[in-house]
Amino acid sequence: MTAPVPPDDDSPPPPPWTWSNLSEPAARDLDAAVQVWVIDYNRHLATKTEEIIPACWRQHPALTQELPVQYHGWLGVHRNPDATPQDALEYYTKYLPSFRERVADLLAPDPLGCRSGAHKDLSDAARRVISRAETDAAAHGPDVIDVLRGTKFGPSAAP
Repeated sequence: MTAPVPPDDDSPPPPPWTWSNLSEPAARDLDAAVQVWVIDYNRHLATKTEEIIPACWRQHPALTQELPVQYHGWLGVHRNPDATPQDALEYYTKYLPSFRERVADLLAPDPLGCRSGAHKDLSDAARRVISRAETDAAAHGPDVIDVLRGTKFGPSAAP
């Protein structure tokens, strides 16, 4: 991860759901708020066992990135005085169901083990694949932005 870029004086504050944007005290506050949200989510919003978020959620990088966004999304429809019923309906019919469907994937490699209290770290093979992907991305070769920009996909706007 890279260090947060300080905002210009005129720019809006960075999103409060991105860990790298936060000071240590703000990150600790967000961590505590997300933990409470996870407990409430498990009690009230998870409708199936596979939707439960286990205590080891902090050990799953994908989940640690998504949970603050889910928390702020929930806040936006339940604590924002400008929220509308339509905003809440969209959250409950679009965003929450989509999140529920992804929880098991976000708990890879062993969601069932995590839910039973037997958290497993990524296998050595998975770590090698991730490392290779990072190496490949870093060694992508010459700048090909012009080629990428010239790539046509789908119907052309030109006759």
